[in-house]
Amino acid sequence: GLGFMLIASLQLGVSVDNEQIIELRARPPRISPWVASLSAGILVLLTTWGIAWFMYHQAQFAMMGEIRLGLQRAAKVAAARVDGDVHDGFREDARNSDPAYLAANQTLLELIASDSDLAYAYTVIEHKDQFFLVLDTDPPDGPQDVRALTRYSAAPVELKAAVRQKSAMSSAA
Repeated sequence: GLGFMLIASLQLGVSVDNEQIIELRARPPRISPWVASLSAGILVLLTTWGIAWFMYHQAQFAMMGEIRLGLQRAAKVAAARVDGDVHDGFREDARNSDPAYLAANQTLLELIASDSDLAYAYTVIEHKDQFFLVLDTDPPDGPQDVRALTRYSAAPVELKAAVRQKSAMSSAA
C-alpha cells in the first residue's frame, strides 16, 4: 500500500506530504496479453526456423565440398596408376576385349571395388574435336558393344575444360 506508493512517488521526483497521497494506476494494455504472447511465439518460431534453414544449407554445402574433394583424390590416384602412353594409344580400332585395354581398365575396376561410394569411373579423351569415353567401369551393353572408344556427345562443359587442361574432375551428381 502506502510504502509502495511513497517509493514510487520519490522515484518520480514528486513531493509527498502526509496529507497528499498520489495513487499510481496501471494503464490498460493496448495489445491483449494473448496476442502479445502469440506474436512473441511466432517470432521465436520464425527465428529458429531461419537459423535451422541457414545451418542446414551451410552443412549441405560443406558436405558436397568434401565429397567432391574425395572424388578428386580418387580420380588423381587412378590417373597416376593408368599408363598415359597406353591410354592415349586407344583409338577407333581399339576393342574392349584387347589385353592392353583390359589391363588399363583394371585400374578403374579396382578403384570402384575398393570404394563402395563410387558409382562408376571413366576416362575421357578429345580426339578430332570430339570427346570419347575410353576406360569405363560400366559393363558392355551386349555383344555389339566391342569398341573401346564410345563417343560422349553430352559431355558437360566442365568435363571438356578438365580434359583440355589435363586436370582431374569429379561430379557428385
